[in-house]
Amino acid sequence: MSTPHRLVVAQYDRGEGNLGKEHWSLVLFEDRDAVWTFQILGNQDTYEYVPGRHENFTSSRSYRGGCAVGTVTADKVEWVMDKLREVTIIRGDASKFNCQTFVMDGLRLLKYAEEEGVVITVVDRQFIINELAQERENWETAGCTVEERLFPEAEE
Repeated sequence: MSTPHRLVVAQYDRGEGNLGKEHWSLVLFEDRDAVWTFQILGNQDTYEYVPGRHENFTSSRSYRGGCAVGTVTADKVEWVMDKLREVTIIRGDASKFNCQTFVMDGLRLLKYAEEEGVVITVVDRQFIINELAQERENWETAGCTVEERLFPEAEE
């Protein structure tokens, strides 16, 4: 079995006036900067699932830290990408579905699939919200955010 990568619920700033409405995505860290992202993009009428691989993740200007929620082995990345396509996307009503709903539904889907090599340790929304609030505070005060704790050797 391959080495597990850390799965994180990442949050992104949407600008002034949107505190508490941060964009969420699932991010699978290969290392501090090379990641896979699993997210929905668009607005409530056009949401679509957009997985992708990124080489300079921590250079994102809107990234505000995250909450570690599990691990995925490298040989299961494609499986995760495909499994998350099963999350039902509801368009037209942001009160029923948004990026945070997608992430929570996706985490539960991955956890209860019980796939070897995919270990989801957190599916509690309130726990994630609390962790993300602390991460945002860490980011705003130049404290360590999740990727710095996961990859401390990259800071040296």
